[in-house]
Amino acid sequence: MGTTDQLSSITAVICTYERHDLMAEAIASLSEQTLAHDRFRILVIDNSPPSDRRERAQREHDGQGNVRYIPVDTPGLSNARNVAAHEAQSEILAYTDDDAGADPR
Repeated sequence: MGTTDQLSSITAVICTYERHDLMAEAIASLSEQTLAHDRFRILVIDNSPPSDRRERAQREHDGQGNVRYIPVDTPGLSNARNVAAHEAQSEILAYTDDDAGADPR
């Protein structure tokens, strides 16, 4: 498990690849949950190649509320999910797509 995440009940994971605009909407929908923010974390694993867009997205989202943004240079959804599983400190991991909208409940 990662050492920089605070312990929470649920980690919602968004794995993304060059879909920063859609991902921002997914983060927003997860941020609007009725569950108390100290009970869940949002972990973004960005597999996009290094670029200005990736850096801008990281600056915009990392540390915003309960969001942690991790750029990962090794491509692939399986790798991104494994990074998330390693970094999350929670009992439950909930993977969602970068273009999904979460119900507030």
